[in-house]
Amino acid sequence: MLKAPAGSPTWVGFIQKPHGLNGRLLVHLDNTVSKSQWPTRFEHVWLETRGQKVPYRCLESQFKVPGGLILHLEGVNSPMDVQPLLKSRVGIEGVRIAPVVSSGAVWGFNEDDLPGAILIDLSSGLRAVLVRLHRRPPQDFLEFTVNEQPVYLPLVPNFVRQWDPVLRELTVSLPDGLLDLYLSGESESGESESGETESKTSHDAD
Repeated sequence: MLKAPAGSPTWVGFIQKPHGLNGRLLVHLDNTVSKSQWPTRFEHVWLETRGQKVPYRCLESQFKVPGGLILHLEGVNSPMDVQPLLKSRVGIEGVRIAPVVSSGAVWGFNEDDLPGAILIDLSSGLRAVLVRLHRRPPQDFLEFTVNEQPVYLPLVPNFVRQWDPVLRELTVSLPDGLLDLYLSGESESGESESGETESKTSHDAD
């Protein structure tokens, strides 16, 4: 830890888990943050745990695709040091995040219009059922489901394109890696179950 620097951070994500054995942290990044929005260098990182904001000197940082960042902070040298910091919010100065725009003014839908409506992704052709709009200042999120798994999309003009009130369809442009971020665990689970089934079938045949 170090003396609190001047300025205020932009909150970019939260600590998900230890990375390796030397105290490095895996940070789950907000979907509105990309490498192009990152400062060229930064010396410290803010962590917020149980309402306390504490600055740490950053010794190393590295992006991990999709949606992750690996950090090495001064004084954090082992997985045991990481444990008390899990789920802490991570803040960094100089990060540019797309501004939040009123959904009503731009897209013409109300919060009550969305549950049960259809989300359509322009690039992939994906059609998914919208669940709800989450009000999370300073950034609102749309929740929709894919294969019964929840996926969250930041409500910003780069991603949300057009609302059709007659068909109740919301056209979007999903950012690269968003579905992988939320559905990768489901894929690994499916592969594991498939492997177990094959193994059992082979054993029964013997």
